[in-house]
Amino acid sequence: MRVTGHRRITRLLTDAGLDEATAKRDVDALHRGLVLVLVEVADGDADRVTALLEG
Repeated sequence: MRVTGHRRITRLLTDAGLDEATAKRDVDALHRGLVLVLVEVADGDADRVTALLEG
């Protein structure tokens, strides 16, 4: 298990393309017990990954 702080998670999210406000909102959601899934998808696999995540 990895544990990291607010700043590291926020930076990870902004590096992934989220704006600062959205990243902070998502970090707050994590602290409320909600789940955030980050996925790096290879070209051509986006539809398959979306289907798997949406169950």
